[in-house]
Amino acid sequence: MSTGVLLTLALLAIALLLFLVIKLKMSAFVALMMVSLLLAIATGIPLADIADTMTKGMGNTLGSVATVVALGAMLGSLIEGADGANVLARKFTDVLGTKRVAIAVTVVAFLVGIPIFFEVGFIILAPIVFSLAYVTHTKLLKIALPVGAAILTVHVAIPPHPGRRLRPPSSEPNRVW
Repeated sequence: MSTGVLLTLALLAIALLLFLVIKLKMSAFVALMMVSLLLAIATGIPLADIADTMTKGMGNTLGSVATVVALGAMLGSLIEGADGANVLARKFTDVLGTKRVAIAVTVVAFLVGIPIFFEVGFIILAPIVFSLAYVTHTKLLKIALPVGAAILTVHVAIPPHPGRRLRPPSSEPNRVW
């Protein structure tokens, strides 16, 4: 493909991205992923190679984590926007009482933290924590700190966790992996 065609496709992709975000009010991340996919198809990248190309484009390390974190943020936003966090907070309070809500949500955070990254778990649980603090008239930190500690404990301590990667020992004596 010639340079002129590639530049034209790039300009069209930027215009489409701006249209999706500004006019259609689409999530910037989703719009960027969609435009990237369309641009990859338009430039002739084989369909089997598009996912790898997009991940490498975002950065080898950041690519997989950024996608998961962004999608987790969107899920947390959907929970909050659909009023699911308030409904869940009221149900927790009705069933457990005001005094036991912080302990219950901490246990939930521990369980939620097992299969996902710390950042994603915290982003997903944040609207619920805010709603619980509001519904129970409790200080936010009284609920948020134990939730963060539970997810962080799982992230650090449990071995088969997506956040922990086994790395080869370093050949450098003073370098810590």
